[in-house]
Amino acid sequence: MIEDPTINTLAGGFGNAMPWFMTANTTDTAFIEVDYLNGQEIPTIRRMETPGQLGFVWDIYLDWGINVMDYRGAIKNPGTNIADPLG
Repeated sequence: MIEDPTINTLAGGFGNAMPWFMTANTTDTAFIEVDYLNGQEIPTIRRMETPGQLGFVWDIYLDWGINVMDYRGAIKNPGTNIADPLG
């Protein structure tokens, strides 16, 4: 089981319904596909030095896209309300 606090926070936190998700085995179905521009799977890193300024300026970027292949590869349960344990 993997817990992601971001999903809980976006759901509103304690006192609100916190959804949970389940995904299928990748050998059963192709749920999502990740594609990279020109097949480059590592980020492009560029370092620049600005005259008269100490330090460096870094540009780090990665061109990718995600496509849903089969909706049956994941499900969402609406969850239940979780009471605040401190309140």
